[in-house]
Amino acid sequence: MRLRVVVFGFAILTATLTVPQALAASPVIPGKTCANVKQVVQTKGLIYTCVKVGKKLVWSKGVLAKGTIPASTICSSTTATPHKPKAVPIPAIDQTKTLSEFTLHTNCGDIVIDTSGISAAITKVALSHLASLGYYDNSLCHRLTTKGIFVLQCGDPTATGSGGPGFSYPDENLPQKVINNYPAGTVAMANSGPNTNGSQFFLVYGDTTLNPDYSIWGKITSGIDILKYVASKGVQGGGSDGSPIKFSINSVTMKFASTPLPTPTPTPTPTPTITSASNSGNVTCSATRATGHTPISVPVPDLTIPTKLAHLTLHTNCGDILINTSGVNAPKTLTAISQLASHHFYDDSLCHRLTTKGIFVLQCGDPTAKGSGGPGFSYPDENLPQGIPNNYPEGTVAMANSGPNTNGSQFFLVYADTTLNPNYTIWGKISSGLNIVKYIASRGVQTGGNDGTPIAISIISIDLDYESK
Repeated sequence: MRLRVVVFGFAILTATLTVPQALAASPVIPGKTCANVKQVVQTKGLIYTCVKVGKKLVWSKGVLAKGTIPASTICSSTTATPHKPKAVPIPAIDQTKTLSEFTLHTNCGDIVIDTSGISAAITKVALSHLASLGYYDNSLCHRLTTKGIFVLQCGDPTATGSGGPGFSYPDENLPQKVINNYPAGTVAMANSGPNTNGSQFFLVYGDTTLNPDYSIWGKITSGIDILKYVASKGVQGGGSDGSPIKFSINSVTMKFASTPLPTPTPTPTPTPTITSASNSGNVTCSATRATGHTPISVPVPDLTIPTKLAHLTLHTNCGDILINTSGVNAPKTLTAISQLASHHFYDDSLCHRLTTKGIFVLQCGDPTAKGSGGPGFSYPDENLPQGIPNNYPEGTVAMANSGPNTNGSQFFLVYADTTLNPNYTIWGKISSGLNIVKYIASRGVQTGGNDGTPIAISIISIDLDYESK
């Protein structure tokens, strides 16, 4: 999962939606026949219009009749006005926090969007990044459509339809080209063409048919009555496409599901080419007796007494990997790692995870080989890098974690320049043995794909060298 970023600045093209007439929805209204294009029928609080699609006359999807107010919808006044978008940095992908719920707090009430289980990881990362920085706060939803397509469009602080965050990312989770491929309750990205997603999105309040060009990232579970109410008030100045009544996003709150460790992040640099399995580094791996097992019990280290660790050597079944820790400002981490290694916590443990696309790391340090094992204690983050491209360069050794200040025993070895959220403590630099890690990467993930279990590489034991007093 990699966010390929194209920087546009704020003058991006207008994010638009177009309806393919050949796919226009055609509901059936019992006892009513669509006979001419001016015919209008109201039933069950919805207004249907007879429209011509090709050579056929069909009913458009129903729009909430004006004056039909859904229960409990009360809109307060809003102070939101069009404004210049807030400057935000390019987002990075971090799967320790997977967006599961996105709630729009509006001047008409809360709209809850369920994002769990939806395969739009890049989109969800970008949206949560924007929301966490207050990008959407006090912004007006700027577009309402009430004929042919039935959406309320939001996410542009300028309220012109041309504003955006200054970066874009690829389309994903596109639907099929079928009738009602954007059903009521769908939340999807607006765009100005393929792979130009930014900040603008639309909320579907009535079953809608569109070209399948808009990334679906959520489903409204509460608050669709608010959208129907806004639609019932119509477009300001009349017509079927324009500005709605004043409807603003006051703020956004989010919920996240926990998932393991780092995942790919955006980087403007080319993807490194991994050496093939021809083994140009003359690496020979022997068989290993290591298997997943219960971690041994280790006393909690005294982190108030820094350990002057200078070098750490991983003796593996594929050769030695020497890590230089001298001069690294991560005293608590080095003390904890020294404690674990001196108590043989890492002995005969398998490195359990390899990533080969977007980020380029080999992850080790969990005796269970599941990615969930640890020593039973944790300690704070330290020596975090800047949030810039390639902030975890080739040769870096850093801690894996499950959130802020949750470091334990797991760490990762970076075999090619990688960009991540700056959330992982750097505690060393590989000075010898990087060819071993690259060789493991060249062999790929055991079951295919770009994120999973590598060939069997195990830490047999660890030697520690300390600085002279």
